[in-house]
Amino acid sequence: LFIVIVSSKATPSHTKLGCENSTLHLTCPPGSYVSIIRANYGRFSISVCNNYARPDIDTHCSSQEDTTTQLRIMCNKLDICHVPVHSDVLPSVCPDTPKYLEAQYQCVSHIEVAEEVRQRRLPHLGGNISDLWSDRNVMLN
Repeated sequence: LFIVIVSSKATPSHTKLGCENSTLHLTCPPGSYVSIIRANYGRFSISVCNNYARPDIDTHCSSQEDTTTQLRIMCNKLDICHVPVHSDVLPSVCPDTPKYLEAQYQCVSHIEVAEEVRQRRLPHLGGNISDLWSDRNVMLN
């Protein structure tokens, strides 16, 4: 099992890799949940999960769209998600190729989601707010 964590300051994301027949664990801290960005079950690198350094492995084996959809169904909005890395669970591709799962995800804070919902509920006013409250051409009695 290989684990790689990639982070950026603006929007932290995590990338984890799991070899075929292992279990990949996606975790987020308390108060947040998993949000899958993208995932692929197959192989596009000869160096990952290749303990015997086989040079003959097909590296054009991808199921990104189907795998992303599957992991979103399985993991989104959970704080911990355990994914069996196996063709019984994930899209069956490249039958004679040893595969691995790569999952990229973010941990979304429940507080951030609540704030986003609150912001969406606020009225969106265009232009200058002063224009709504005064009109120089209209006089009140």
